[in-house]
Amino acid sequence: MDSYVTDTQALVKFMMGQKVINEQCHQAFLSADRGENTIIISAVVLMEVLYL
Repeated sequence: MDSYVTDTQALVKFMMGQKVINEQCHQAFLSADRGENTIIISAVVLMEVLYL
């Protein structure tokens, strides 16, 4: 199982149903949805999402 760290832009785009930055990044999010890997979300990213 792989782990990836996300930034705010990629997380928000994925949560809004848009394609993330590039295909490899998008596939990482999709595979995390299937439980095949982990996306790490830092506290700073969570705070930025709250401000949005």
